Amino acid sequence: MNDAVLILTERLDRAPAIVRLIGVLGLLFVVALVDLVTGPDLSLSLAYALCAIAAAWSLSARAGVLVAAVAAATGFTVDALSELDVASTVMVLNHVLRLVSFVLVASLTAAVRGSITHLMVTSRIDLMTGVLNKRGLLEELTRARRMAERYGEPLAVVYFDLDGLKAVNDREGHAAGDALIRRFADRVGRHLRITDPFGRLGGDEFAAVLERADPDAIDQIVTRILDDPGLPPVSCGVQIFQGSYPPPAAMLAGADRRMYEDKRTRRSTG
Repeated sequence: MNDAVLILTERLDRAPAIVRLIGVLGLLFVVALVDLVTGPDLSLSLAYALCAIAAAWSLSARAGVLVAAVAAATGFTVDALSELDVASTVMVLNHVLRLVSFVLVASLTAAVRGSITHLMVTSRIDLMTGVLNKRGLLEELTRARRMAERYGEPLAVVYFDLDGLKAVNDREGHAAGDALIRRFADRVGRHLRITDPFGRLGGDEFAAVLERADPDAIDQIVTRILDDPGLPPVSCGVQIFQGSYPPPAAMLAGADRRMYEDKRTRRSTG
């Protein structure tokens, strides 16, 4: 699927449902008005169908079907106001077929939209752990950086690396290593705020983004994670940004360097 379609769909989803509904109804009103003005000389069946498509895409399958029915009824009403012979068998059949076609188009549109929604979710989620993958985390970090830069708020990136995962894989097998990774992701998520993006960057490396938190709050969150007795040994690096916000990749790299400093310290004192 083209990334541009995914981006446009994501932006559309950010708009409140009531705004999207008003937009669909406004489109239907304009189509009906043009249909009434032009009369039978111009067929606007495709335009009515677009209203149903817009509802199914931006709202839901049910909304698409309802708008399809309203669009078909509106078209029938416009024909009646145009003093056409709406009572004729041909005219009635035409409008019934129009209704059926609108409903089918709306249903198909909703099915395609559902597939895109699934793709949007799976493209951002690490399937093993259920947390964000690298792409999803970078997108969230980009958003958080934009907000922090706008309001001058602190933004922290916390980088984690599981110590000893290779030894677990070698000793107990990769299934045990995968279970360790899932357990780590689950338990770290319990210590983060619901608004804190957290993701797996790959292998045994994870990162969390802490927004609008002062250094003391950040330290408390990280301390809770590192002191959790249910977590395996982990190296951790924290980089706090305020006033100057480098690109997201540079933010991650800075926290990664701090993590390796922590790992070297652990090895030298271990």
